[in-house]
Amino acid sequence: MRAKFKTAKSIYKPLEIEIDDKVYICKKITKDFLEKFLSYEKAAIEGDLDSPYQQANFAFGIPVKILHKLDAPEVRDINAMVLSAITDAEKVEAQTEKGPNSESPGDSS
Repeated sequence: MRAKFKTAKSIYKPLEIEIDDKVYICKKITKDFLEKFLSYEKAAIEGDLDSPYQQANFAFGIPVKILHKLDAPEVRDINAMVLSAITDAEKVEAQTEKGPNSESPGDSS
């Protein structure tokens, strides 16, 4: 079995956000992307109120002036979409590494 990838293009469908009939596409989620994206997440948790807007701008290229017109929960949902994509990928990786018939330590089924 062989998996073949190219660094120039992802095999995954891009994440998309539509605001006022304009579609914004998320950047490719690489290690560098993750480090920057999660640094905005950390700053938001520490109380930086502008960080979620900067985070969505970084990920999708949505102008901050447009993001400021959205409700704060909508901006949170945009960023959560990226976090969800990351988390889903990690779940798949963990399941793949674990194997379908593996048991976790302590399982006694």
